[in-house]
Amino acid sequence: MFQNVFRQRAGSESRVFNLYLGRGDLADWLGLSLETVSRCFTKLKRAQLIDFDEPEIVTLLNLPVLQAIADGAASV
Repeated sequence: MFQNVFRQRAGSESRVFNLYLGRGDLADWLGLSLETVSRCFTKLKRAQLIDFDEPEIVTLLNLPVLQAIADGAASV
């Protein structure tokens, strides 16, 4: 879901976007702990699915796998 939102915001071909929210704000918005959000980002980064140029600049490295995860068809 979030991947689709960010792709629409950044343009369908763009793979780099500004998150605009800190991890704490994102955790609050999602109703999760900061630690959970950080673990999820770390897991996605270690799986080489995302990367961070700066803390708020996210690069989506493997859109098909991220889409499969978002659809519930795959896991990290």
